[in-house]
Amino acid sequence: MSDALNSWLTRLANKPLPALQRTLTRVRDLLNQPNASHSTFAAVVQYDPGFSLYLFQQLNRQPNRPREPICNIHNALPLIGMGLLERAVMELTPLESQLKGPARRGLLGCYSRAAHAAIYAESIAQRQGQRHPKNFATAALLHELAEMSLWLAAPEQLRDMERAISRGDGREDAALKTFGFTLEALNLALGGRWELPELVQEAQGLFNSFQPKALSVMLCIALARSSAESWSGEETQENIELLGEFLNIPEAKAQALSHQIAVAAAHELYTLPLPLTAFSLARAVATAASRPAKAQHSTPKQPPRLKQTGIKATKPAPTPQAVKRAPPPAAP
Repeated sequence: MSDALNSWLTRLANKPLPALQRTLTRVRDLLNQPNASHSTFAAVVQYDPGFSLYLFQQLNRQPNRPREPICNIHNALPLIGMGLLERAVMELTPLESQLKGPARRGLLGCYSRAAHAAIYAESIAQRQGQRHPKNFATAALLHELAEMSLWLAAPEQLRDMERAISRGDGREDAALKTFGFTLEALNLALGGRWELPELVQEAQGLFNSFQPKALSVMLCIALARSSAESWSGEETQENIELLGEFLNIPEAKAQALSHQIAVAAAHELYTLPLPLTAFSLARAVATAASRPAKAQHSTPKQPPRLKQTGIKATKPAPTPQAVKRAPPPAAP
């Protein structure tokens, strides 16, 4: 671990992420309802990265930790108890009051991408017949902890990194220039320090990234990031094409599936103060429908590659050929 990475790890490891005010309010209300179930609480917190991270951190600090790994919020809550939820609503700071301006918008954007990616990942896992699709949702939700933490601790440096990306630098190169390490490396270091689920670590792309479970989460993260920028952009279209390769379905079906999940995500997330990509999707579809049809060309289409979308770390991002070669997903 480099000195720069170790320094930031030490600085951020004990700095909690804020929760969304809506989550804190709803959990507080549920605590006053004697018949509220663990599943009801889980439904409230499952798309809030700050609240979810806090629960995993507290679970791992308990003296009698479970022997089996806990990989999603729905399984964690029965082990945590109501006392810890009461403490959470007292200790966690609302994001909306803690941050202002660009830092607030940046962190809300991170939380939005995380929530969308979680919904994509769970839906894809269900489609594949995985036994524990919530594990995939949690892995996607907690994927970008480094960027979330840096919006709290170093918003100006993150903005410098974003400006470098807008000038044409790749995401990894921009992070190396700004911080001296990639955000994926910091994600991995924070996840290890906090003892987060294994799939959270594997999906960083530093190891086991060509295993089907990790690759599934990585593709959903990439799609959430690119579609937050533009549904009609080249990067999003390439990610949708890769998703089709991964699921072994035609590109048109992959596009329809991604659109359906984005709309479902809007229904899940509309009560939270997060940007919803379904609105930009509707505009993109309307714009495409208003354009005259283009003439078909016989030029063969080149195979796509995922660009700097956040899933690339120390090795090239998965190509369609790698997606095709990935072994069939095994039931967890």
